[in-house]
Order: sequence, then C-alpha cells, then structure tokens
Amino acid sequence: MLQKLVRNDKFAQRLCHGLQGLIFLFLILFAGITVISLLGRISINFHGLNPKTNTGYDNPILLTDFLDNTSSHVWYINYSQKLHLFLSGSSVAFLTQLLIRLIPICSVLPTSMALLFTYPFLQNIANKNVFVTENASYLFKAGLALLIGSPVVTITTSIFFPFLIQSFTDNSLSLSVQINPFSSDILFGAILLLIAYIFDYGIYLQNEVDSTL
Repeated sequence: MLQKLVRNDKFAQRLCHGLQGLIFLFLILFAGITVISLLGRISINFHGLNPKTNTGYDNPILLTDFLDNTSSHVWYINYSQKLHLFLSGSSVAFLTQLLIRLIPICSVLPTSMALLFTYPFLQNIANKNVFVTENASYLFKAGLALLIGSPVVTITTSIFFPFLIQSFTDNSLSLSVQINPFSSDILFGAILLLIAYIFDYGIYLQNEVDSTL
C-alpha cells in the first residue's frame, strides 16, 4: 500500500507543490524578519548609561527604544538572551546600529538560500524531470548554503562584527553563540550534498544506458 502511494505520480506532484507552498511561507517569514531587523526592532541587553535619564541600567531594551524612545513593543525580534551591548559613552555608533540590524538577517540567510535552491528542484520533480543535471546542481547549491553558510555566518556575527565594533567605535558587542559541527544546518547540508551526488550518479547511469541503446 505504501509503495503504491509513494510511486503514485499525482501523490508526488501534490507533495512537491505542498512543500513549495511551505517554502513560500518560510521565505515570507524571512522577509518579515529582514524588514523588522532593518527597522531596528531588536531586543538586546544594554549595559551602560541611559542617555535619557543619566542613570545606569542593565536590562533588555529594543534598539529603537534606545535611539528614539519608541513605545510600541509589538513585532520585534528577541535577542536579549544572547546579544549584549556595552556602552562606554551615552550613544550607539552608526556602525554598531548597522551591524546589530544585520545579525538577524545573516542568521536566516543560509536557510533562505537553501530554500530558494530547493524550490525549483521540487518544481522539476513535480514536472517529472527527475534525473536532470539541474536537479543535482540545485541540491548541491542548497547543501553548500547550509554546510558552509551556517558556520560562516556564525563566525562573522559572533567574532567579526564585535571586532569591527570594538575597533571603530567606543561600543562593545558580545554575541553568545555555539559553533556546533553537529548542528541541524550542517547535518542537513551534508545530507543534501550526498543526495546531490546520488542524483548526479543517477544522471550518469541514465546517460550510459541511453548511449548504449
């Protein structure tokens, strides 16, 4: 029964279209994260002097609250558990503001790229174009986006961004992250690369069979 269901062309087509719909929803979510991040609606932990009251504080606050006293706390990204900004003065430098806004965007970038490459792959499967060169290429690019992109983003946001802020401003940024070689992104990236190899080998065998006929 299960084999008949899996081998059913209509089932495979509907499954691919359903997954494409999920990818589309995820990409909309990632676009929303990008917009919210660029608007500065990110909750982080400030440590230093509050320029409005001239008193010290050590608590989570939205970046927009610190800059222009925005009162609304709806639609924001919570980074207060792992993002800490230390102020030696009473202002947040422009470079600091920019890099803080880029951190959530960078964090979803590898997954977004992998989903963008997976979408046309699913479309080809739905159209019964299975063992074609494009599919192996799509899977290979999606795997690389996760396998390489994830650790690169982690290193960039947790080491390079704080280094830039410390070097060119009077602010100091600390981002608590763990570089885990067994994280889901890295594992899924490796699996996608393996599947890409299987597709590439399948294409090679198909070409060999076609050339002998």
